[in-house]
Amino acid sequence: MTILHSSAMESIKQMLKRLADRTKKWRISSRRLVQIVKGEAGKSGSSATRPLPQLPIEVWENVIDHLWDKQWTLLECHLVCRAWYPRSRFHLHRSIWFVSSKGVKAYAKALNQTPELSERVRNMFILGNLSSLSTAAILLARKLPRLKTLTIQARYSEWEPWTMHSDIFLLLPAFSSVTRLIIGNITFPSITVLAHLVCALPRLVKLKCRSYRFTHDCFHGDMLGPYRDRVNIRALSLHKNCFSGHRSEKLFDFLAHPCISSRLQRLIIDDSGDPWFSEQDQCKCQQLLEAASGSLLELKSLLTYPGQQIAEWSLVPAAGVHSKFM
Repeated sequence: MTILHSSAMESIKQMLKRLADRTKKWRISSRRLVQIVKGEAGKSGSSATRPLPQLPIEVWENVIDHLWDKQWTLLECHLVCRAWYPRSRFHLHRSIWFVSSKGVKAYAKALNQTPELSERVRNMFILGNLSSLSTAAILLARKLPRLKTLTIQARYSEWEPWTMHSDIFLLLPAFSSVTRLIIGNITFPSITVLAHLVCALPRLVKLKCRSYRFTHDCFHGDMLGPYRDRVNIRALSLHKNCFSGHRSEKLFDFLAHPCISSRLQRLIIDDSGDPWFSEQDQCKCQQLLEAASGSLLELKSLLTYPGQQIAEWSLVPAAGVHSKFM
């Protein structure tokens, strides 16, 4: 049996503790299960060992099911033994990760050889080189009918148009099953580019943004006119550094545009990482809240005000959002 990495072991230990009640019919405690995973035989006397009980594979499959979103743990689990391989491999195929266009092409080739894998994919991660996004739109979008979440995230990678397909925003609608978009640590040429990206996904209902930057603050509300009846965002999450900087004013013009805000039902604003939340920032929030007040059902905020730290989650009905930041 392959030795598990400490982080993977910790994840499995936590899941085993949660599943302790389900193992009572086999009369094995969660501590005993952890010992089994570690390969520690029970000891009697000084060095004698007794055989370890054989657990039904359903127990381990249940544990692995609870690790479905832990990519690295699953990678280690699928190497442990033959019994763990099928279930671990099944969940590994739910998420695909790309750091280059070369990886996208390799995966597209694998799909041609094993087309049944296409039904399993739920999450796609574009990391590092963003040119892989346009390659994925061309080669994979129509082959992944159950893809739900698209994550575009890197360590402040730049959106460089010259590395993208010239018709990137005409290609992205092919991701017709994507309902959730997560954007993080990306530098966009302008707010207009972000707007085109958001509006290009026809079934998008959840948008989460974190730590993005803009080279220019160019944005004109008129460009959203053709999308007004097509955009249907119901949940918006803004996290970390969404307010800081002189370019954020235009950003909130975009977010408060009726095309984006008119159907919002859930809004999360978390800028606790910024030590200064100015009056100007309050006005930006107020602008967005007023724009969404007609449809907003839930508001959660975690903000930092000048001179003091305030970290408080709150739920406010639509009727109360007007005075929340006053």
